[in-house]
Amino acid sequence: MTTVAPTTVATVGWRSLLKPTARFERRRSDESADIQRQWNRRLIMVVAIFATLWMSATWLTTVTPPADTIEQMSWSRSLEWGYFKHPPLTTWLYWAAQYLIGPGVWPGYLLATLVNLGSMMILWQLLRQMRAATFAYVGVLAVLCITYYNGRLTLYNHNTLLTLLSTASAAICWKAMASRRLRWWATLGLVMGLGTLTKYEFAITMMSILVFWVSQRGWRDAASRRGLLVSSLICVLIFVPHLNWLRGHDFGPVAYAISSSVGAELSTTGRIVDAANWLADQLVNRSLPAWLLLFALAMRHRDGEVPAASPKDGLDNGVENLPARALIFSWALVPMLFIPVMGVLTGAQLQLPWATAYLLFIVPAAMVAWQPKQGWNAVSLNFTTKLFFSIQFALLLLSLLTSTLGPQKMRDHHWRSLDSAQLAQAMLPELEQALGCDRLVAIEGPGHLAGALALHLPGRPPVWIDGRLDRSPWLTTELVRSGPILHVGFGVDADGGKVVPGFQPTVWWRISRAAASISRPIRSQSTECATEGRNP
Repeated sequence: MTTVAPTTVATVGWRSLLKPTARFERRRSDESADIQRQWNRRLIMVVAIFATLWMSATWLTTVTPPADTIEQMSWSRSLEWGYFKHPPLTTWLYWAAQYLIGPGVWPGYLLATLVNLGSMMILWQLLRQMRAATFAYVGVLAVLCITYYNGRLTLYNHNTLLTLLSTASAAICWKAMASRRLRWWATLGLVMGLGTLTKYEFAITMMSILVFWVSQRGWRDAASRRGLLVSSLICVLIFVPHLNWLRGHDFGPVAYAISSSVGAELSTTGRIVDAANWLADQLVNRSLPAWLLLFALAMRHRDGEVPAASPKDGLDNGVENLPARALIFSWALVPMLFIPVMGVLTGAQLQLPWATAYLLFIVPAAMVAWQPKQGWNAVSLNFTTKLFFSIQFALLLLSLLTSTLGPQKMRDHHWRSLDSAQLAQAMLPELEQALGCDRLVAIEGPGHLAGALALHLPGRPPVWIDGRLDRSPWLTTELVRSGPILHVGFGVDADGGKVVPGFQPTVWWRISRAAASISRPIRSQSTECATEGRNP
């Protein structure tokens, strides 16, 4: 009697785990093209209404552009291989958007909407490949209830771009492992390289890729070993120029990360409390609307029957569904466990937005781990859509009430409520008198405050971030010494800056002049300046 070696059994098992894509392709090919278009039209219509509502709300309630958008406007004055906080890709894309559309904040709003909705569409396609279409529809709508992905729809920064690239990595990794084709592994390497040029936190996504590869016994398959090597080499090649930039700039972003969070050196109790607070904020505070949506659907359909037209959800008990579970859990659990554990072990102060790129996978992970008795395919799509918009309207109302349009007692004092246009107008009369005929060379101070004021001052002067040229490569020593500098800040200036009355938080300003311009007399704007043909 012939016996089968254990390695052969494992190999056969591994081959079977490579079948899910074929199964999904067969299932989707069984659907008519018309049905597939109907699903896409349904989701696109819902997402379009969702985006319109939140973009309108942002336009109504935000009197100052997001701080990160302002930051990108400043950084994009100079194309570099890195900046003092982060790698360069986010800024490069903002520069390209401004080149195509024009300078200002609208390129940031457009990029934010495209990037955020792009992440959702990739998630939709991925979940639909791995599970049923109804599961994917419910999952995406629940994810859009998480406050990272609705109230911040028009926010463009490194975290939003990281979300897109991390989600794309999950989808491409799934195709690469299932198809065993080298071109998918090469594509994964390209996306990984772009991720490393977006934010160093992409290393967590690379951990998720490795965990999924190991969970599927990738080391036993020659194509998977070769593919992982190819993708890693491509990623390294893309990252090398930035690495050279880091070496030439004393690893400035690393030093910034250490000073801002990693170097906090919290006590043991402080570390545990900070990690618990971080997890509670992600899973309860920000995700609560998503859990309410899923819970309401589960309760409504707990005793319902599975519709005849809906296939049973996902084949949870079948071997061929295991890779899908493994991928969802790799992208959901690895980051959400690694970040707080890192905080406890290193004493780093965990930043709340660090979960932006990964929290969207928590929803499908929860849906896989816990589902109604009849499965998620039993839910009513119309009821799901109505419940989704009910939650969105509640969130929109909360955003409106806490904005400058809401009652005085309910208004928040966040950055969006500081009217930078009015602040600039309040400063302008005294500023023009102090400048005379001179033109501002730069605005020095916190990047977001200086950048917001620059939008509303004549000539839109460049920003000198914190008075440091290494953080402002678009400026030179000669330039900042060539004329007057506007210094701004929050609170009280130790050097006697003037406080702008009527604004919260308190903002001060003062003018400093280079030696070459100190002796110039202040002249009347309406006479001498007009004669010289210059505006202050």
